[in-house]
Amino acid sequence: MEVDETDGLKTVKHFSENEASKIVVLCTKILRCTTDSDCIEAILRLLLRLTRTQKLAQLFAENNGLHHVLQLRVGSSFNGFISLSTLIFRHLLEDEATLLNAIQNTIIGHVNGSFREENNELLMKDLGNPLVRVWGVARTLLHVNTCLEWR
Repeated sequence: MEVDETDGLKTVKHFSENEASKIVVLCTKILRCTTDSDCIEAILRLLLRLTRTQKLAQLFAENNGLHHVLQLRVGSSFNGFISLSTLIFRHLLEDEATLLNAIQNTIIGHVNGSFREENNELLMKDLGNPLVRVWGVARTLLHVNTCLEWR
């Protein structure tokens, strides 16, 4: 675990793969037994961050995480519940090939438009989430150094 200690506060910057796996399993178990909406929101936000990795998304699914989210009561709901749960489900469904296809289609759509600078910013906004999830593979697909320097 990488920890940053600025201003007397400890902030976790990065979990190891083993730590992240344990956290996903524990969060899934907590979802099964809690009804507090604040606790559920915090857990879903953490799960959203961790399930960006396909391996951890699969682990969440293997531990019946999807079932536990769907079984949550209306009383334990909060503003943004639908959005968070939908994004987690999306992480479960999208594999690397699907994300790369989406990235490629987005790039082609932007390249077929004009090459103004604001289009570069729009392109990066559209690609933000998929790129974060598959950056290693996407970097070779995009040829980042040459594609994005249109000026």
